[in-house]
Amino acid sequence: MRECRHGNTFKLIWGPPGTGKTKTVDVLLFSLLKLKGRTLTCVPTNTAVMEVAARLLRIVKESLESGMYGLGDIVLFGNNARMKVDGYEGLCDIFLDHRGRKLRKCLAPLSGWKHYLDSMVCFLEDPMEQYLSYKRDRNDNGDEEDIIL
Repeated sequence: MRECRHGNTFKLIWGPPGTGKTKTVDVLLFSLLKLKGRTLTCVPTNTAVMEVAARLLRIVKESLESGMYGLGDIVLFGNNARMKVDGYEGLCDIFLDHRGRKLRKCLAPLSGWKHYLDSMVCFLEDPMEQYLSYKRDRNDNGDEEDIIL
């Protein structure tokens, strides 16, 4: 089905409780993830969403020997208050709202990556000027201790 070029398709997995639907969905999602397939998975309840996501995350973590994994290809989306994402170990790492908050902090003008990268570039381009600026700032703050290079 993955190699089929006839367009988008969707499949429905249905069955009574305890018949292995969640496990089947997770194995399929994991297989598609390894094949770089794009998938949107919808289930009827928040509990089911959380269970599918938690099991998929567990399969992904167990499959990688080094313990390092990239979760960029897995995104969990929904209402945090209703889904209670914090109640499931590790799911905040794939929850879209959590990623947005982390990214916002990383890109903040005075404390994010850009600020630190700009600061490092300035230091590497003119280390003596940066050192003198540092000394001036320390002296302005009343700290007279001299630093020797």
